[in-house]
Amino acid sequence: MTRFVPGNAQQEVVLPDAQVKQPPNLTFNADVPHAGLCPRSGPPVNLVRWAPHQDSRMPSTCRLIFEPLRENHADELYEGFSDQATYRFIPGRPPMSIEAMRREYSEFSGGAPASSGETWLNWAVRESVSGSLVGKLQATQYSDGLLWVGYMFIPSAAGRGLGTEAMQWLVVELASRFPCNAPLAAVDIRNGKSIGVLQKSGFKLLRTEAAENHGEPSEDFIFQCPAPPSSEP
Repeated sequence: MTRFVPGNAQQEVVLPDAQVKQPPNLTFNADVPHAGLCPRSGPPVNLVRWAPHQDSRMPSTCRLIFEPLRENHADELYEGFSDQATYRFIPGRPPMSIEAMRREYSEFSGGAPASSGETWLNWAVRESVSGSLVGKLQATQYSDGLLWVGYMFIPSAAGRGLGTEAMQWLVVELASRFPCNAPLAAVDIRNGKSIGVLQKSGFKLLRTEAAENHGEPSEDFIFQCPAPPSSEP
């Protein structure tokens, strides 16, 4: 998962010639990455093909459906996100209660404060065959234009490539919304699964940074995502 920031907590990450604050609505999970501004160069991203689904109003891939995050999604994700092992490589903790998780999701679904100059995007990720929620995606663009992403999946979703499929969709989705920007992601250097997800989704290693995880010093890899190939001739 990527490193998510719970609640309104903020961390600072220093990019070349800039100091970047991590989005307050991101919470990075054990096998996932957080992200920021990316160069407009590099190899093409493995774009995800759209797959038809019974609810054509929701964006989807071959196996996943992406629903704008709502308060009631907490009811389905609470059990999976309560597993302590999920937070091994991220500073977050399991939700204190389902009510607290509902309040958090309600805040996220309302979007960023109008005066903040930020854009908050949050999706619940549903597996199309089983109909079950398996995780969530988050992206925040700050008023200074920096874009950070994160994702979190329940333990039972591991090992099936769902995180990679979701992140590939997110890269394409964000390119359409923010054509002059591209995401950054940060992940604990010990989190091999999440590093693999980022690399398969087109992210490239930028640098290593000192971090802290559950009160202990740690290190993060900071990844950048190159721009997807242009559709223009």
